[in-house]
Amino acid sequence: AVLLAVVADKTGYPAEVLKPEQRLEAELGIDSIKRVEILSAVQQQLPGLPEMDATRLAALQTLGEVIDALRTALDGTTGAPAAPDAPSSPPDAPSSPPTRVDRHVVRWTPAPPTGLVPSALRAGALAIVGTPSIARPLAARIREAGLEAEPVSTVGARHAGLIDLRCLEAVGPTALVDATSAVFSELQTFSRQREPDAPTLAVVVQDAAGPGAIDPSRAWGAGAVAVYKTLAAERPRWSVRTIELARGGLAPAQLAERIADELLFGGGELEIGIDETGARFAIEAVHEPIVSAAPRLGPQDVVVVSGGARGVTAACAVALAEATRARFVLLGRTPLGEEPPWAVGVPTDEAALRRAALESLPPGTGPAELAAAAVAVSAGREVKTTLARIEANGGDATYVSVDVTDGAAVADALDDVRRDHGPITALVHAAGVIADKRLEDKARQAFDRVVAVKVEGARALLEATRDDALKAVLFFSSVAARTGNVGQADYAAGNAVLNALARAEAVRRPHAVVRALGWGPWAGGMVTPALADHFRARSVPLIDLEDGARRFVDELEADGSPEVVIGPLPDRSERASSSPSVWLSHQSAPELDGHRVLDHVVVPMVWAIELFCRAAAEGSDGEGSFVCEDLRVLCGIEVPAFDAQGMWLTVEAASRDGALDMSLVDEAGKRRIVATLGRPHEGNEASPPRAMANGASWPWRADAVYDGPLFHRGAFSVIDTLESLGHAGASARVSGVRQRAWSTRRWQTDPAALDAALQLLLLWARAETDQAALPLRIARTTWHGGPSATPLRCELRARRDGPTIHADAWLLDDADRAVGRLEGVEVHLLGRDQWVPA
Repeated sequence: AVLLAVVADKTGYPAEVLKPEQRLEAELGIDSIKRVEILSAVQQQLPGLPEMDATRLAALQTLGEVIDALRTALDGTTGAPAAPDAPSSPPDAPSSPPTRVDRHVVRWTPAPPTGLVPSALRAGALAIVGTPSIARPLAARIREAGLEAEPVSTVGARHAGLIDLRCLEAVGPTALVDATSAVFSELQTFSRQREPDAPTLAVVVQDAAGPGAIDPSRAWGAGAVAVYKTLAAERPRWSVRTIELARGGLAPAQLAERIADELLFGGGELEIGIDETGARFAIEAVHEPIVSAAPRLGPQDVVVVSGGARGVTAACAVALAEATRARFVLLGRTPLGEEPPWAVGVPTDEAALRRAALESLPPGTGPAELAAAAVAVSAGREVKTTLARIEANGGDATYVSVDVTDGAAVADALDDVRRDHGPITALVHAAGVIADKRLEDKARQAFDRVVAVKVEGARALLEATRDDALKAVLFFSSVAARTGNVGQADYAAGNAVLNALARAEAVRRPHAVVRALGWGPWAGGMVTPALADHFRARSVPLIDLEDGARRFVDELEADGSPEVVIGPLPDRSERASSSPSVWLSHQSAPELDGHRVLDHVVVPMVWAIELFCRAAAEGSDGEGSFVCEDLRVLCGIEVPAFDAQGMWLTVEAASRDGALDMSLVDEAGKRRIVATLGRPHEGNEASPPRAMANGASWPWRADAVYDGPLFHRGAFSVIDTLESLGHAGASARVSGVRQRAWSTRRWQTDPAALDAALQLLLLWARAETDQAALPLRIARTTWHGGPSATPLRCELRARRDGPTIHADAWLLDDADRAVGRLEGVEVHLLGRDQWVPA
């Protein structure tokens, strides 16, 4: 009863004509925004009703399904609902004001691989869809890592992962847009087959908007990545990856190699770009205020605005008219004409107009027809109001009713504009529609329609103005294109294409301002008061209507990036992520070839420290400082097939008292190396020791220690100069990963320099005891600031305690600052002829 009363109040339909079997959208015209408004009103009348997910509500098709969902929700609560006739909202309910929001420019920034990849990669069979010339060698390469992968025409129920290459083979705008639609359908099929919490990998590869120069012909395929970003928002427990791959003239097999390298030992970021050279990049949104240039437009200019007669775009057009006194031609779908007699004098209120239509239209007129009649009247009034406001603010305004997705009609309309008003000098594409539903519930027809208004509209407008000397091209995009948004796979995809087109058009028109504006939610337009409350309850700031309009004008007169985000960037840090995996093989970690014992590669303790720190730092920027405590080798890790298939390890972490309990786990689920990871405390570092005074002579020449006393070779030959040795310790000059040219990785520590300290300890143990030794525990390792740019000095202090040696070591830069420290290293003596790795 409460629901039917609210629906009647919000839609204008008499309660007696509402039936449970009626379809919300098709018959009653209740779209996703109206559903939020209705749900908000119902929750106000039923305070015992738990908060419901608006996107789940969007999946319900009929009034009866909504009623059942509300009953189910209420049955699980103890609160008693309020009386049905309670007021729909408190009379004095405060409304928090819109919040000023930030402006970010979007750019690609170098992101060396981490080697830590989603464990979902190993969850089961991987289906590779599309572009067979790449799919076949990609599957073969993945299988070399001991994983199951196969090229398929469509994903099946047996698959635990989907890698979609479809956009790589499409050519031309139409084919690329169609490929994006097919990507959506394939992902929808896959999503329906997999449980939200099941270990699942979903990867899409495209070549539309990556780092480096953009190919304008590929920009039309940029929407596929946004579809996958939306999936990441809707299924946060899945491992979702998007890869922008520059072709660079490479053969299909070479492109397959680059994709495989990224999947097997790239990282776990949501969005990665790989340029023509194979360099790896991540997207970065940087706060940047507007740097204004000279005004570009004035009274002589003609500005064409699609979707500019209604909503927030109308407010922007009015503000631009006030700033420029230009001539405006507004394009929209709403036909203008005289209002029907039944609407005259009726307030511009959706419910009131529907009631008036119901009383005047022929009996039997259905809810959908009533809704359409009411919308036509209110839309027409809004268009006329916008035209009047532009005129009142000094501009000249004309309205043209045209379907912006119809290229021929748009071209004809703009020919008329040039004839009647003069050359077109600015273009604003803001037309758009929404049909929010979660990906698995969204109809492909709805997806295509939402995308078409953005993409085909842009295509028609750009083609019709190709020869115009435009001073400005502005696209109204959305933050959803950059981050994904629950229920908006189509809207995100369409706007992602606009972002890519802005980059391409900026190159083609170097003297014009070309920009895609990724707006966050506004406090107006399609955002109703109920929807605004929905955003505010989730601490999502809204763009004030006047403030946003001023920002639009500023953007038109500003230099800089072709893509900006105006509004909040969602925090995805709450997304659950599975413990990452690392593949150890000659391909992924060639340095380990120098850490062999009896010809078997063994994982060093310092490698575990690096992996633990890398996992803790995943998703953060830059290099930090780490403390690794109580590092213990429970069981050494030998990589028996290092030169072939290698082995997989998993880095597991559990939070405890502000720290992380870390484990390195083998393929059988056995913990091999464990530690606790935290951050160093200020002022808790002991002063580094003075350099060792020259003690006894070294028993071996400095350049010969790797010919006998140490088993380390190649990249692990990191002791440069042996400076001193005494009963209390030793000194040496050592190299780090940069000096030894280890692989380009996002190193969080310097495992080469840290291992040098352990190697120096083994040398000391041999000199003091004539025995080999095995390090099994490090009480505390501290490291500051990533790999060292210069060689370091290692100072070791050690003492023997029966069969055990206890030691501390410092790694010092040229200014005698400690960049690393190992405390409480425990080494067990093994005998004269034993060799055990550090």
